[in-house]
Amino acid sequence: MESVFTVVLEFASDEYVRQPLWNFPPEDRPAVIAERRRRFGIADEEIGDPEYS
Repeated sequence: MESVFTVVLEFASDEYVRQPLWNFPPEDRPAVIAERRRRFGIADEEIGDPEYS
């Protein structure tokens, strides 16, 4: 079963989905990454910690 947050992400604006991951609760971050991958084709290794970029 999909979480409510996952469904909300499908309708969220691109700007919302592009927010830094630390703006999202830890339990929602995998859904954000999956939505970014679906929309923008971003691979996991491209979404890193900004301190190390």
